[in-house]
Amino acid sequence: MTGMLRVACLLGLLVVPAVAATDPAVQCCEAKLRASAPRELQVLKCHAKAATRGRVVDPGCLADARATLARTFTRIERRGGCAGIEDADRVHADIERITAGIAAALRPVPAASACAARKLRELGRLASSALRIFAEAATMPGTDPFGQAAALAANVGVEFARLEARGGCLTTDDAYHVTALLLTGTHGPVPPEGVILTVQRLCASCGDGIRGGAEECDLFESQACGGGTCLLDCHCPSCGDGAVNRPGETCDGADAAACEGLCQNDCTCPTPTCGNDVKEPGEECDGTALGACGSSCEPDCTCGPAVCGNGIVEEGEGCDGTTCTDPSGILDCSSPDRPGGCRCCDGGFCPLYGCCDSRDVCLPGFNETGICFTSQCTADHPCRSGYLCATSPSNPTAPGLCVATVGEVCGFLGRLIAPCLPPSVCPNLSLGRCTLP
Repeated sequence: MTGMLRVACLLGLLVVPAVAATDPAVQCCEAKLRASAPRELQVLKCHAKAATRGRVVDPGCLADARATLARTFTRIERRGGCAGIEDADRVHADIERITAGIAAALRPVPAASACAARKLRELGRLASSALRIFAEAATMPGTDPFGQAAALAANVGVEFARLEARGGCLTTDDAYHVTALLLTGTHGPVPPEGVILTVQRLCASCGDGIRGGAEECDLFESQACGGGTCLLDCHCPSCGDGAVNRPGETCDGADAAACEGLCQNDCTCPTPTCGNDVKEPGEECDGTALGACGSSCEPDCTCGPAVCGNGIVEEGEGCDGTTCTDPSGILDCSSPDRPGGCRCCDGGFCPLYGCCDSRDVCLPGFNETGICFTSQCTADHPCRSGYLCATSPSNPTAPGLCVATVGEVCGFLGRLIAPCLPPSVCPNLSLGRCTLP
C-alpha cells in the first residue's frame, strides 16, 4: 500500500456529521471552515519564510494570522446561529501546534533550505484546499470530501518527489508522513489532528471525541472538566445534577448517602456540629439522635457506656434481658431452662452455648468460644452430698461428671479446655491454669 493510499484509508475512517444546510449552526460551521483555510496557508507560509532564511518562525507573522482569524470569526458569530462562540483562539492554537510539528519534520536542522520552504508552501495549499472542501461538504450531504482530500495529498506527493529530485532538500521520502500530519495527525484517525481536527472542532458532534461548538468536553477532550467525568451530553458534571461526580463533592441532591437530608448547596456535607441534635458524619450520636447508641449519648457525641438490664443491646453486650443480637440462633437468651431469661451483659455471656444462669460459670475456651459449667451440685443431681459436678455443655440436663474434690474438678476442666474456673471455685491457680492439690 502506497503512502498516499494509506492517507486515503485514514481519511475514509473519519465521519463528519451530515446535517441540513439550512441549519444555522451548519452555516456557521461552513463559514468558519472557509475562514480557517487561508489562515492555515498563512501560518505555513510563515514557516516557509523562516526556512528560506534559515531562522526560527517569526512570532509576529503567526500573531497576524491569529488576529485575522479572530476578527473573521467575530463577524461570523454576529450573524447568530453558531453552536459555539469565541473559539478562534482554540482553533488557531490547533493550527499553530500542527504546523510547528510539520515544520520540525521538514527542518530537522535550522539551516536554510529552499526545498523545505517549497514543501511547506505546498502543504499550505493542501491544507487550505482541504478545509474549503470540507466547508462545502458541510452543507452538501452526500459529497465525498475525504476522497477529494486524498487526491490532493497524492498530488503533493508527486510535487515532493520532483523537489527532492533536484537535490538540496533537508529530508526525503517524507510526503506520506507530513501529509498525514497535516490531514489526520500522527495517530489518525483517532484521536484526530490536523485538518480533520479543525473540521470536527468547528462542526461539532457530541461523541466524536473533539470538544467544539457549545460542548464543554467530549471523550478524548474531557480534561476540561477538572477531573470530573464528561457526561453523555458533552457537558461537565456540576453541583445540582443529582450525582456525586466531581472532585470535592460529598453529596448531591438525592445522592446524599454520606449525609442524608443534610447536603449543602455546594454539594458538601456539613462539618459536624456536636450538640445540634442531628447525627452528622463522624458522630456516633448527637443529643436525642442516638444513632447506633443504645440508651445515652455523651456530650462529645459518642455513645455512653452500656447499661446492663435496660433491654437494649449496646456495645460490648451480647444480649440484654431477652434481647439477643445473634442472627445465627446459637445464642439463646430466653431458653426455657433459664427462668426469666438471662442478662448476658452481666458477665455471664458464653459466645458458643448461650448465656449461663446464676448457678453456672462461663469458661472461655478455644477460638473465643465458651462453655457453661455447673460449679456446685444441685439437690436433684445424682452426685453424693458434698461432691462437685461438671455438667455436659451439649446436654446440661443430663447427669454430669461427679468429682470428690475441687482439685479434681480443676484437673478435669484443665484437661478439656486449659483455662480454669474462677478463683471462687478453683482456689489453686497458677498463671490462669489449674494445679492439682
